[in-house]
Parts: sequence; C-alpha cells; structure tokens
Amino acid sequence: MTTPKSLLDVREGRTQTNILAAIAEAQFHDDISPRQRDLVDRLPISKGAVSNNCSKLVGTELVTQEDKQYYIDETALLSLYREHVDSYLVRESRSEHFQSEVENYNE
Repeated sequence: MTTPKSLLDVREGRTQTNILAAIAEAQFHDDISPRQRDLVDRLPISKGAVSNNCSKLVGTELVTQEDKQYYIDETALLSLYREHVDSYLVRESRSEHFQSEVENYNE
C-alpha cells in the first residue's frame, strides 16, 4: 500500500486525519461503528466536508463502509504505518546522526 496522497495534502490531510481519529475513537474506545451523523456530532466539521472526506478515506482503503457505518481497516492502517516507519528509517539511515546512534547502541 502506498501512502494516500490526500492524507499528506495540507488542506485535506488534517481534516481526514481528524475524521480517521474520530472513527478510531468510536470503533476502538466507544465500541461503536460511527455513521456520518456521529462524526458530524463529534467534530467541528460541516456535514458536507465529513461526507466528502469519508468518501476519500474509503477510496484510500483505510476505511470501509458497510450499512452507512464506517470501520477502520486495521490491516491497511498497519501497512501504512509500517510504510511510514520504513521510509523514515531509510531516510534517517542516510544521515550521520542515525549512524552514530546505532554505533552507540551497539557498543
């Protein structure tokens, strides 16, 4: 899975991240599968923006929709997280700072 471009967009990324967090909170903390109305009630975002961004999140495959309820696809989210961590480690492994940290740890 590649990083969904919309999550990285400055304008849309924050809104989608907030919606993703609200779905996660409802799903994992409150043990419910939220509908759009639940997300509108939880967030300071208009109904249209929630609808638009939920559609985009479903398009990224991070979120699935069944019977008008939203669920986080844990496998897809974990894959995105791993991809992000791996790219960070590759980027940092090129820097001298990371190399000295590894050498200090290995001593």
